[in-house]
Amino acid sequence: MKRNMVHMFRRASALLLTLSLAVGTVGASIGSYVTQDGLELSDTAHLLQGRAYNDGVPGKYQSEQLVEYRPESGLRPIVAYGNTLYGRSDVAYVESWLKGQGFTATAGINGSFFTMANGVPIGCVITNGIVRSSDNRNSVGFRADGTAVIGTPGLELRVTFPNGTTAPVHYNKTLSAPNGLVLYSRDFDAETRSTLPSYNLVLAPDTISITPGNTVSATVTDIVEDGKSCAIPAGGMVLSLTDESPYESANTAIRAAKPGDKLSISCSISPAWSDVAYACGGDEMLVMDGKAQTEFNLDSAKSRAARTAVGLKADGTLVLYAIDGRQSGYSAGLTLPELAERLAELGCVTALNLDGGGSTIFSARRPGESALSTLNRPSDGDPRKCANFIFLARETVPAGEAAQLHIYPYNAAMLTGARLTLTLRATDAAWQPVPAPDGLTYTAEGGTVSADGVLTAGAAGTATVTVQAPNGSQGVRGVRVTDSPSAITLATAEGALTSLSCAPGQTVDLNASATYFGYRLIAQDDCFTWTASEGIGDIDANGVFTAAASSASSSGTITCTAGTAKVELPVKVGAVAPEGSAIHGFEAGEVQAEGGPGLTLSQVQDAAHVRYGMSSLKVQYDLSQGGETAGHRQLQAALPLTLPPNTDTVGLWVYGDNSNNSLSLQLAGGELNFKWLGQLNFSGWKYLTAALPAGTTAVTGFSITEYEDASAASGTVWLDQLIAARGPLSDTTPPNLSVETAGGVLHISVSNEPNGVGWATLSVDGNQQELDLSSGQCSLPLPDDGLAHQVRVEAADRCGNLSARTLEIPGTLNNPFSDTESHWSRDYVSYCARQGIMKGSSDGQWGQVYRPDAAMSRQEFAVALIRFLGVDPDAYADVTLPWADADRVEPWALNAMKAAYSLGYLTGSKSGGALYGQPSASVSRQEAVTILGRTQARGYQAASLEGFSDRGQIGSWAETHVASMVSQGILAGSHGRLDPTGSLTRGQVAKILYFLY
Repeated sequence: MKRNMVHMFRRASALLLTLSLAVGTVGASIGSYVTQDGLELSDTAHLLQGRAYNDGVPGKYQSEQLVEYRPESGLRPIVAYGNTLYGRSDVAYVESWLKGQGFTATAGINGSFFTMANGVPIGCVITNGIVRSSDNRNSVGFRADGTAVIGTPGLELRVTFPNGTTAPVHYNKTLSAPNGLVLYSRDFDAETRSTLPSYNLVLAPDTISITPGNTVSATVTDIVEDGKSCAIPAGGMVLSLTDESPYESANTAIRAAKPGDKLSISCSISPAWSDVAYACGGDEMLVMDGKAQTEFNLDSAKSRAARTAVGLKADGTLVLYAIDGRQSGYSAGLTLPELAERLAELGCVTALNLDGGGSTIFSARRPGESALSTLNRPSDGDPRKCANFIFLARETVPAGEAAQLHIYPYNAAMLTGARLTLTLRATDAAWQPVPAPDGLTYTAEGGTVSADGVLTAGAAGTATVTVQAPNGSQGVRGVRVTDSPSAITLATAEGALTSLSCAPGQTVDLNASATYFGYRLIAQDDCFTWTASEGIGDIDANGVFTAAASSASSSGTITCTAGTAKVELPVKVGAVAPEGSAIHGFEAGEVQAEGGPGLTLSQVQDAAHVRYGMSSLKVQYDLSQGGETAGHRQLQAALPLTLPPNTDTVGLWVYGDNSNNSLSLQLAGGELNFKWLGQLNFSGWKYLTAALPAGTTAVTGFSITEYEDASAASGTVWLDQLIAARGPLSDTTPPNLSVETAGGVLHISVSNEPNGVGWATLSVDGNQQELDLSSGQCSLPLPDDGLAHQVRVEAADRCGNLSARTLEIPGTLNNPFSDTESHWSRDYVSYCARQGIMKGSSDGQWGQVYRPDAAMSRQEFAVALIRFLGVDPDAYADVTLPWADADRVEPWALNAMKAAYSLGYLTGSKSGGALYGQPSASVSRQEAVTILGRTQARGYQAASLEGFSDRGQIGSWAETHVASMVSQGILAGSHGRLDPTGSLTRGQVAKILYFLY
């Protein structure tokens, strides 16, 4: 294929990169560049970060990161994993470990594929010239001078037994039947961690270091048999043979060895790898002899995903490469053929695929920083713990004086006329961070720069800033400038706008943002041109709009332009519909109210006394301990909350106690310091509202005051969901949520008038992520592995009302139970079994059975519930159950019952003055729904139960939960009946848990 990549950077000096902001052809593998940012990490390492537009991939964009490194002995590639091969570590931990070894990392990517369960690498590992783990699959190796080799290392270890038998041996790998014979050292762990019965020779070697070309002699000191994991002595080794090993000669030879016998371990490697100091295994070759490979065996080869790779150019330049994936609107990722093509486009003549997907991590220590920073966006959300990492690192030396100056940000793009405050950092000759010198002088071309480093962009092109120090050190930075963004969006402090409704005379501060094919441009509001159509009001050069004062309704358009880009905002001036949002939900992590004498405050999760979310504020008061205000006894609590701009009304959900006392809010900033909310002449939940005095800026607390006709001086109320609004807002309507699939893509849209969407989450097989629904909709790729999946989307409006939808994604689903094959619940049961939520039992005649039509007991339900929630039941082993029948809980369910009780989900019932858990009793439908309801946030709409003929059988304690589950579609009933007191079968439980997962 013709190599058509054009770097959009040209060096003007060692530290100047002229940056580009233009769509340019890159290649079929990735698309067309929107931006590419470069940064010198050292004299021989150069960082490139690119963002490309590709109309042929989901979400339209690709985002890649790479380092090009020219070999030198100061900064060189090394492989590191921490102290032991067993177990996984994140990149920050391994970087810290390297510091302890006297190395400073400059860049790093993840390395070997590995076993997820234990982190043991698949492939060889060599560090400091010593073999740590063996394998002969494709690998990358690094020499002490920084040069690299990619291919099969020809690495082999062989053991020669005392009887002369020689056999190949795996080194520091997981013991399995195919592996058969494995040698272990303390590099692996303190023990062999075998899960299979094994026969073990404990060895005392003459050296603990296995190096290519050498032979280690070892004496048998002990024999450990008929066990699994075997301890590895310090300075020693263990040779393990699984009882299931197919290697008969090795089996005979190892069992013939006796304490005192000597055996030898030899290690050989290909000549091209003989001087390799560091190495790690990879997978398939991407590029060979300059040609991109097209056929791959990896099961995900044809799927677009995050990928990591390492390549070599003809001149020996090393390329460390990563591309993010499966993040719509940011980066779709590459297939393996596309990855191979991309590495060839970059000039690699040889390239190797490394572990990818959620393992893909790309880190760099930008000059002047003290530690690595993660530059990509891992598809797991957080950096995954991996088996090992490839770093560019140098030995740490004492810091010297500033030799280079670095201007940040290095990846900025500006709109003409925009202002950017630059940051300066400094490094010494070894690129270590040092304080910036005094007496700096800034100059600029293509713009102006102030003495303190504020750049004002000039005409479209490149603004070049130079900073000079008295000692001769300097820094140069090119900043992209454009006068024509591809898109402009408008917002206020409350969020993005697609239209604007204003009261007559109202002032609204509009903020404009500009992007260039998804890349955010630095700009201030006065960089844009603002106009308002006649009759609706006036708008100034900073986007501050003042609506016409006339009481007559009017409509028109606000137009914001920059170059050829334009956005038009429909505007209506007149009576405005109330709108607002919750500013305090009395949830964990929020500012807590403070009481005092006579006023006891506590956060509670009792579902009966929570209106929204998971918590409310319980207020126990005794007015006999209060002071007097205007002749009435009063208690005050502090709760400092700043109100959003334009708030003129507040609302608060209150669970009253029918005491006839009154509740007020304490205020700041206005003409009054309190506002009466209402009289507590009701019981149950009620929404109280109050108009605020002009100028009110904050709520400072609340008070309870004795009222003239109060029936009690003490009582208890609950407070939840404080709403700040413009106008008398009362919103209990859930957002409109639509979830559909088409062509392997999930399409989600949420709308809510007038308050907008507060948050939304997507859960695929229980793995949850936040959704960006600022535009009201988004599209995400579905898993394409051919397996069945469950997708659940939940959304909340700004007042806390909730909606949810669950979709079944068809696909392969293994059924492990013989008695569900033709049962209606088969797929729900099979899915819950796959996810580890439900289990069956063994039947001698029929194998594994589930008993789908059997009633589920309360203790079985507790076990399923705790698995469903992902709670570790053993963490609650020390909990004491208060039930009189606690001794009847089966041992297999005991900790789950303790967890369910401790978390408030399973409470028990009273009988004859005692509390009973009834572990073996069948769980009723209303009991199960109530228990599950206690695990959910409150805020789902309560459906009417009028259509069910047996609604009168629903217990008062279960009614709200039943109504909520009906509204979510989890509970539908049959033939107009809910059968609330009937037993719930195991098949029905699987279906309910499936739709809530």
